[in-house]
Amino acid sequence: MLRLMRGAAAQGRGVITVLHDLNAAATADSVIMLARGRVIAAGPTDRVFTAEALSETYGMSFSLQKGRNGQTLVGTE
Repeated sequence: MLRLMRGAAAQGRGVITVLHDLNAAATADSVIMLARGRVIAAGPTDRVFTAEALSETYGMSFSLQKGRNGQTLVGTE
C-alpha cells in the first residue's frame, strides 16, 4: 500500500494517510503528529521525528536510530 502511495506522490498527486506504524511513517516526506486533539509537531519527517516529540505524543520514552538505508528506526527505551 505504501508503495502505491509513493508512486502516486511521484506522479504529482497529493497523498494523505493516517499511520500508527512509526517506522512506516518515518518514510514519509512530511508528517503531522497529533496528541489529544492538538498538533504536537508538523513538517519534514527528519525534523518532526524527534525523541522529544514522540515522547510527548505517546507518553513514553523513545530513542531514534538511523538504519542502513537512512530511514529512522524508532524504539522505546
